[in-house]
Amino acid sequence: MSDAPRPRIDAGVLAAFEQEFMRAFVWRKVVERPAATRALFVAAHADDVEIGCGGTVLKLIDAQVAVRQVVLTDGRLAAARPEEREAMARTRAEEAKSVAAHLMLPPPELFAVPEGELAQPGREAEIVARLARLLGEFRPDAVFVPYFFDQHPDHRYANHLLARALPASGLDLATVTVYAFEAWAFVPPALVVDITEVLAEKLRLVSLYRSQLALTPYLDLVDQLGRPRAALAGPRAGAAEFFQPFGAADYVARAQTLDLSSPQSLALNVNVAPS
Repeated sequence: MSDAPRPRIDAGVLAAFEQEFMRAFVWRKVVERPAATRALFVAAHADDVEIGCGGTVLKLIDAQVAVRQVVLTDGRLAAARPEEREAMARTRAEEAKSVAAHLMLPPPELFAVPEGELAQPGREAEIVARLARLLGEFRPDAVFVPYFFDQHPDHRYANHLLARALPASGLDLATVTVYAFEAWAFVPPALVVDITEVLAEKLRLVSLYRSQLALTPYLDLVDQLGRPRAALAGPRAGAAEFFQPFGAADYVARAQTLDLSSPQSLALNVNVAPS
């Protein structure tokens, strides 16, 4: 274990989060699916979306909502040894394409930034420009991204990139809602989606990421997280997913107040993989 000091979490930020979480819990809204006609899912890694909100993806597709996904990194650091990283990056790209084909969606936009380089300052302008161009071309009215306070620094940094790309996209931000979803974080349950009928298919999607199942028991995780959340979706629900929605302009303003790109913030990580 490293003896280096861990970055401290500001007590005021933590208190505000606790208040927000409780307000969302009390005033939560249970919906069939988030309101959208064109939905863009922003993932730091292939499989983030399927694990975090794959049931909602399925429900949006069933409702004939246009769905696209962008994956920012190539996921190479999932390889156990440095010499295996290039092969892992290729494997993860193929898995992401396979999931899209299974869903009869267009291939995902794979930015393929080498994992470990995503938050390098020299890469930021290029990634933001690509993301802004994609937003402007696809013109979503709903954008999904991991929560600001996710445990994984790449997931948090994806918010920094999205908050810069949205104003540069040419979109009318008043027409766009940003939905924070759960990856490695508990999200205030402001919006609750009952995924009972599609849970089995969500598990099937996650199972297509075979390289990752060899590292972490994601199928058990998805099942064990989805079922307890059902209590907030109603007495007949068997599984649910949580979201925190933001108007896009409010989302951008909030992201700009958070420390999402500093070395101190990026150093804060919780390793959830088995040792």
